[in-house]
Amino acid sequence: MSDQTHDHPGVAQFAVGSAALAVDSLRQLTRGSARIVRRLGDRGGEAVIEGRDAATSAVRSRVDESIDWISHTVAPKVIDKMTPYLADTLVPKLLDRMMPYLTDSVVPRMIDSAMPHIRAKVLPIIIEDLTHDPEVRGMISEQGRGVLTDAAIQLRESTASADDRVETGFRKLFHLPQTQN
Repeated sequence: MSDQTHDHPGVAQFAVGSAALAVDSLRQLTRGSARIVRRLGDRGGEAVIEGRDAATSAVRSRVDESIDWISHTVAPKVIDKMTPYLADTLVPKLLDRMMPYLTDSVVPRMIDSAMPHIRAKVLPIIIEDLTHDPEVRGMISEQGRGVLTDAAIQLRESTASADDRVETGFRKLFHLPQTQN
């Protein structure tokens, strides 16, 4: 303690007494005011919630307005200016870089996963359509006639050649003169 406190002991007692009195007064005040604080806290909490809801609503409203403005004003201009770059430069570069991965990995997996469905559902429908299609039937008949015609021509040529050989052999065997064509 300083020398002044020793010189005036009444000041120290007065200070301690005042502090004790202040503490007692604060205790009484806080006990009575606790109820008031709780009531105010409840009202304050409601005000905070209402304020938060109002602020949230205001922010949402501003965001919605901004999104509308962007989508109607800014976005079309950006899209119009970006489209040539996207179509002429960016997308081709991306596709060129992605194509090996797509052809080596993605497409085979897609085909493998789609084949059971194609075999079970799609092919029977295609075959059914083809078997009942008059154009396909006509092409098959035409092809069949062509095959038969080719076979008949080949058989005729083979039999004529064989007939010539048999006749030549017969003439040689019996020493008959050769016929002229």
